[in-house]
Order: sequence, then structure tokens, then C-alpha cells
Amino acid sequence: MVKGYYRLIDQLHCDGLTVAAILSGHRYQTLRRISEQDLVLLIQDGTDINFATHHGCAGLGLIGRNGQNHAGTLGLHLHSTDAVNGAGVSLGLIRVEFDAPDRRQEKNKPVRERKSGRWLRALQASADIAARFADTRLIAVADHEADFFDFYTTEHTGLDLLVRAKHNRRLGHGNGKLFDHIQTQSGQGKLTITVA
Repeated sequence: MVKGYYRLIDQLHCDGLTVAAILSGHRYQTLRRISEQDLVLLIQDGTDINFATHHGCAGLGLIGRNGQNHAGTLGLHLHSTDAVNGAGVSLGLIRVEFDAPDRRQEKNKPVRERKSGRWLRALQASADIAARFADTRLIAVADHEADFFDFYTTEHTGLDLLVRAKHNRRLGHGNGKLFDHIQTQSGQGKLTITVA
């Protein structure tokens, strides 16, 4: 194990040393496990990694949002997609992306280069997997940050979408708006979770 660590450290400046390359063996096994399932949720979300106490780190961005404890703290954003079977067991990661956020320049960038582009790239990776495993039902699951027009119009044949709504969208054909419609529906189930 120590020899493997030293081989990694010796290659830190190598162009071939990428997150995808490091995770390639893990991803291969994840895809193998996906192929054995009837139903897989491809859950994507992001988190901020705080490097405020690590002095001397270069190339970091500002993480946190206004009003949160770490707003303006230096760090990296991690956006990952985890494959989970129908019983809730993680099968592994299919995609990981790091970046150093620069919110000052977000407005001037094309959609795929903005923060929202993370969601689109992860959706594309999920659709690519769906194309490989036609016998497995794959559902891309995303938080409310993915509730934007380009996410829904990105090609995702063979992949179902489950996105937490952020916008009170019109339902079309005079059917009102989404949140109003949901309020008129009766509950379809109930789950009680005990928290210690």
C-alpha cells in the first residue's frame, strides 16, 4: 500500500493522473454491479469541501452560500453520482467532478460551463450508462438545483428522471401550476423515520 502511495505522489504532475483515471477500477466494478440489477437509482448531488485550515493550497474557489457558516471560505466543490439499487444499497460511484467555484463569472458563461453544467454532465454520463444496460431500469435522481430547462431538454433516452421541484411551473393546457396541483392531491404513502 505504501508503494502505491509513493507511485501516486511521484505522478502528481502527470497529465494522465485525473480523478477519472484514479476511479477507473472502482467505476468498472460499479458498472458490473449495475448490470446485475433490475432497478438502479443514479443519484447526483454536490457538496463543498472546506480547505480553510490547509494553508498553502493553490487554485481553490469560494465555497458556501450567503447566510451559511462557511460563505466565502476557500475550498473545492465535489459533484458526484452514486449508483444505488432498489434496496438502497450503494453500488458505487459512476462519476465524480471537482471544481474551484468562481461565482463572480457565472453570469457570463454558457450554461454547460456554469455551476448548472455539473448537473448536465452527470445526466449525460447517466444516459450513457442507460444506453449500455437496456435490461436495467435506470432513474436519474437530482436535487432542486437540477430543476432548470436545459436539464429536461438534454437527451436522456432510456433513463427516467426524478427531480425535486424548485420552480412552480405551469402544467400546460390550462391545468394550473405544479405546486397548486400537488396540494390538491391526496397522499400516496407515509413513512415514519425514528431519529435517535
